[in-house]
Amino acid sequence: MHTCGYDKNKISLVVADIDGCLTQGKKSSIDIDSLKLLRDYNNGLVKMGLPPLVFCTGRPQPYVEALSQLLGVKMPCVCENGAVIYKPDQDTILIHPTIRPSFLHEINRMREKFSDGHLSGITFQVEPGKEVCISLNPISKDGGEEFSLREKVVELYNVVKDMVDQSIFSVNHSTTAVDITPFGIDKGVGVRWLSQLTSIDEQFMLGIGDSAGDIPFLTRVGYPAAPENACDAVKSVAKYVSPLPFAEGVVDIINVLVKQSGHDTFGVHP
Repeated sequence: MHTCGYDKNKISLVVADIDGCLTQGKKSSIDIDSLKLLRDYNNGLVKMGLPPLVFCTGRPQPYVEALSQLLGVKMPCVCENGAVIYKPDQDTILIHPTIRPSFLHEINRMREKFSDGHLSGITFQVEPGKEVCISLNPISKDGGEEFSLREKVVELYNVVKDMVDQSIFSVNHSTTAVDITPFGIDKGVGVRWLSQLTSIDEQFMLGIGDSAGDIPFLTRVGYPAAPENACDAVKSVAKYVSPLPFAEGVVDIINVLVKQSGHDTFGVHP
């Protein structure tokens, strides 16, 4: 496990994934106590001279908008794995400039192929709210059938990857969903775009992630960190791994920054 190795004087922005970091993912309760601490941090950082917290996530803009309101996020956030940026202060979205109208036509055509929610005996739901990407979430046929979600995701992934033109689309999967994204777009590309929009160099960003899909942006930022529940691949690139999981881990990671900045911690520090 890595120990804290970031320099408080060189961090201008904290960029955190959502699922697996700020939350435990879909169908899991949200740690309101930890999110309240993060809201207090974001609301009080100006007078403390600390960097604001923003998001880099695969989630769609409506979800990011709600969480931005909850945590007092005002600066641009990366959505849909780098394809979209949401600007809370203006309530507007931007689609990555490399994504052409012809691609949007193709992704909508592809979305129609999945509209009935069935492929090769697998039942799934198309995640609503996404502008550019497609996420397919396997579900049970009757709402109560027991099954291994991970196995269903892999099974669906193997079907979908043979259906798409892989010169146009990338197909990946997490433990809960199959994601279809524009070829060449990932969270690393999203953070580079975020850097251009905010004029904050990536090397002056503290990144927080937990899964393999976060590695492209964690390896771009100057100070990658991870909660305790992160996968081994993420822990191997992190400069600091919290002993606490999920949102508690994010609070701990930011607390280390706060403490190094000469302020009292804003939550329980182990």
